[in-house]
Amino acid sequence: MLFRALRRRGLVLSLLLVVWLAPRPGVFPSRAVASPSADGALVGSWRLVTHLEAPLPADAIRFVEMAPDGTLWLRGYDAADTTRADWVAALDQAGGWRVFPTLPAAVEEVAAAGTSRASLPDLWVVDDAGRMWIGADFYVAGAWRRADTGSADLRLASRALLDPSGGVWVPFNECPQPDRCDAEGLAGFAASATLEQVIRPDPAPEAGQYGVADLHLIGMPSYHPGTPRAAWIVARRDLYLPPDTAAVAYPLLDRPAPPDPRNAGYATAAALSPDGRLTVVTWVEVHGEQDVVHRVLANTWLGGSWSDPVDLTDAPLFAAGAEFLRPVAMALVSPVGAAAAEPTLWLASSAGEIAVRRGQRWVAHFTAEALGLPHPNGIRDLCAGSAGRVYAATDHGLLVFVPGTTSVRTAYLPIARQSRR
Repeated sequence: MLFRALRRRGLVLSLLLVVWLAPRPGVFPSRAVASPSADGALVGSWRLVTHLEAPLPADAIRFVEMAPDGTLWLRGYDAADTTRADWVAALDQAGGWRVFPTLPAAVEEVAAAGTSRASLPDLWVVDDAGRMWIGADFYVAGAWRRADTGSADLRLASRALLDPSGGVWVPFNECPQPDRCDAEGLAGFAASATLEQVIRPDPAPEAGQYGVADLHLIGMPSYHPGTPRAAWIVARRDLYLPPDTAAVAYPLLDRPAPPDPRNAGYATAAALSPDGRLTVVTWVEVHGEQDVVHRVLANTWLGGSWSDPVDLTDAPLFAAGAEFLRPVAMALVSPVGAAAAEPTLWLASSAGEIAVRRGQRWVAHFTAEALGLPHPNGIRDLCAGSAGRVYAATDHGLLVFVPGTTSVRTAYLPIARQSRR
C-alpha cells in the first residue's frame, strides 16, 4: 500500500515537473545567460526552440533569414539522411509556425498568398517578372520551369541571388566526369532565363573542414520604385559584385607580384549592417619577414573600396589563438532604443561559441557548453531579429537570444522528427 502511494506521488511530481519545464506560448527554455553589469555588458539569455513550440521535421538547420514583414524563415535538413530535400519552416510575428516538407512547397504557398514575396537568397529570389527562383528552377503562373543551361553540364545548387540588372546567379559544381564534380562556380542567367555568364572563384578547400561556407549570397532588394538594388557574392578568396564578374580581393589577401610574400586566408562570414553596408570577416595568415601571425579581420565594403580592417583577433573566441579556429557566422544588430548607434557584432566560431562586440569592447561570450551544443562546428548561421533578438541556426536546433531576460531555467527537449508528407 505504501509503495503504491509513493509511486503514485512520484508520478504526480514527475507530471508537475514536466508541466513546469514545458515552454509557455511564445516562451523558450533558457540555454545560457549573459549577466548584467554596470559597465554595459549584454543582458539577456539564449533559449532553445523545442518541439512543443515548433514541430520541425528535423533538428539540423542550415539557414535562418528574416523577411521584411517580420517573418522568420528556417531552412533545415535531415542530418541522418542528407539525400532528402530540405524542409522549410516560418515563424510569423504572432508566434504561429508553418512547416513545409520541401522548399518548393513553401514557394508555392507564398506565391499563392501573393504577399511577402521578398527575395531571401538562402531560400528563394523573386525577379522583376515575379518569378520565384530556387536555384535554376523558377515558379511562375502555377508551374515550375527550369532555366536553359545550353550545353553546359552543371550541377546547380538550390540557392540563387538577384543582381541589380535583373539577372539571377546560381552556385554550381561542374561535372567533367561522373565521379568528379568539384569545380565550384556561379552561373549567371539573363532575364530570358538563359545562361549568359559564369564566375569561377578561386577555391580554398581548407576552409571547409572548419565549417566555413563556400559562398555567401547577399542581396539588398529594392522595395520602392527608383531605389537601388545591390548584390554581393562573398566567395572565400574574393568578392564579386554581379553582374560584374571581376574579382575584388579582400584586404591583406591581394596577390602581390613575386618575390613579395603572399598572405594566406579567406572570407569566413558576411552580413549586412542595418544601414545596408556589407561587412566581410576574414581569417588571414600574415606572412612577415621573420614570423607568421594569424588574424581575424572585419572589412566593410564602401562601394568602391574596402575600409581599414578592424582587428577582431582579441575576441574571447580566439583566446587560445586564431591558428586553429575560424569565425563561421555573423550578424550585425541595431542596439535596442539606439537607432543611430553603431550596430552590435555577433560572431560565431568553429568551436560552437558566440561572442558579442559593442564599439571597441567585447561584452559577452557564450561557450558551446553554455549554448548546449554537444560538439564543434554546430553553428551554421546567425540572423538579426526585431527588438534586439538574435537567432542561431545550428545542427541541433534553433536558438534565440532574448535581451533583458536573465532566467536560468534549462529544459532540453529534443525537436521531434516527423515523416514528410
